Amino acid sequence: PKSMPVTPAPLVVPQKTKNSPSRTNDRHEQITELGVSTSEDRSPPSSKKVTSMFRVRGKAGDAAIVDEKSKADAQLASDLAKAKARMIKHQKLQAWLKAKEDKELALLDREEAAEQEQIDQETKRERSRILKAKKNKDKLKKYYRSL
Repeated sequence: PKSMPVTPAPLVVPQKTKNSPSRTNDRHEQITELGVSTSEDRSPPSSKKVTSMFRVRGKAGDAAIVDEKSKADAQLASDLAKAKARMIKHQKLQAWLKAKEDKELALLDREEAAEQEQIDQETKRERSRILKAKKNKDKLKKYYRSL
């Protein structure tokens, strides 16, 4: 795009009226970069809100195009910010779901380990019971043979 030359607008200085002071170096009126400062408005120039006064030269329709582009850019920036916020929210949700799944899997693993431990203990007890029963049976057989 072709850049348009930008020139600052001229500084507007109010004209003297009948009631205005005749001297230009009057303490109650000072001409500043921003315009005329009177005795009622004595705040320092740094605290005043400075607005740029520029005029763009070119066709009358160019300003509308610039405004439409800036509106479109602002809308795109807004949409991008919203999309980034949605993406961050989605990432946080995914991280939370993964953490939740990991906790559930860890709980299932602990439950399975506890169940397996219980089965192992029951098997061990059963073997021990069978061994004792076999010994007792052998003792009984030996006793009955000895009679």
